Amino acid sequence: MAKRVRGDVLLPVLWLSTKVKSPTTSDEDKLKRVIGYLKRTRNKCKVISINKIERVEMFIDASFASHEDGAGHSALVTFVGTTAPILKSSKQKIGTRNSTEAELVALSNLYLVELWLHAFLKSLGIALKTPVIYQDNKSTISLVQSLLNKKPRSRHLNARRRVMYDAIMVNKNVDIAYLPTNEMTADVLSKPVCGALFFKFAASIQGMPYTQF
Repeated sequence: MAKRVRGDVLLPVLWLSTKVKSPTTSDEDKLKRVIGYLKRTRNKCKVISINKIERVEMFIDASFASHEDGAGHSALVTFVGTTAPILKSSKQKIGTRNSTEAELVALSNLYLVELWLHAFLKSLGIALKTPVIYQDNKSTISLVQSLLNKKPRSRHLNARRRVMYDAIMVNKNVDIAYLPTNEMTADVLSKPVCGALFFKFAASIQGMPYTQF
């Protein structure tokens, strides 16, 4: 349900699914909060719009060392017009030393989803501009737009950086642009977000105006 029609609860559902073998009373309380939220918003299912499509837009975000074992978490929200057909939220499989590296891992793991969706829509005869990735970490954007190695990095991260540099700067397969954190929709799938900002992002994922959510 979280993957198909209620993407706004994808993060807590994935987190709770890791607690199935040894749940605590705290986990039960969290589950009750999710169920209560779904009951109160039972009419807020995903809206699929047929508005004019200009380009595929991808919001990629990561949280650094957010898991108990020190691993980060990656999140993706892909928009076609006002519809978000593809959502991903997953624990990172490699360790990172800071938020910039965590964002780089998320970028290199998830950007191919956008290229696949772009190619699929073009095969249907839809004319599209170059797809764009939105990022809220300026250091990560600077890192993948230059081959100058300003800081010593491990080999596997340099390889990921080169992949993104080729995609953005050499092959021009995708654009990358900065977006403030309070506009980064994928934030709600990478870390807990509360209050008005949560409802803003949840409405966006569900394809609804914020005022109607």
